[in-house]
Amino acid sequence: MMTMRITSDDTGDQDAVAAPMQQHPRYGRALALCGAEVRRLAIAGDDGAVFGRAQVVTRRLGPLVLSMIGRGPVWHGPGVAGRQRAALRQIARGTGPLVAIPGAQVAPMPRGPGLIALMTPAHHAVLDLGPGPAGLRAGLGGKWRNRLVRAEADAVAVSRARDFGWLLAAEAGQARARGYRSLPARFTEAWVAAGDGGATDGGAADDGGY
Repeated sequence: MMTMRITSDDTGDQDAVAAPMQQHPRYGRALALCGAEVRRLAIAGDDGAVFGRAQVVTRRLGPLVLSMIGRGPVWHGPGVAGRQRAALRQIARGTGPLVAIPGAQVAPMPRGPGLIALMTPAHHAVLDLGPGPAGLRAGLGGKWRNRLVRAEADAVAVSRARDFGWLLAAEAGQARARGYRSLPARFTEAWVAAGDGGATDGGAADDGGY
């Protein structure tokens, strides 16, 4: 029989480097700074070995308490598919209404009594910035690479800073103009405050400014 224990964020940032953004401890800390209740759960078997982790975000909307697991749980090791449904049910018993948006590791979404599919799976584009400038340039499509070469020839100055204010204001204005919603500016500010080294402000400018 599966058992589960609740941990107090025993997975450090470095240990969770391969986790989806929504399951990373820093994401949880940023949401907590925005007022959400965040819990990290370790899912263990009868032998005590942890085979999965889930970061659960809970918000109160008036009298309604709603919890969500974004792109999780994150499962460890082989042979866990049969325990996913039981794990989600056990988590839901401790949270109340629970929305789980599984990542790529859960396919198909577990189904059964108490589990209702609300939407079809979504897709995320993830860009690895690890290869460095030469590797990133080689991975560009021809059109984008040509535009980069042109920008370099036009002496566009690229700079880095820690001031995100101008970018957040520009994004908010664009969202209003185009009618879409995104994470609020305060989340970006909280992400920066949640730890060092996780955010860089980059800007490109010519003689006319940004």
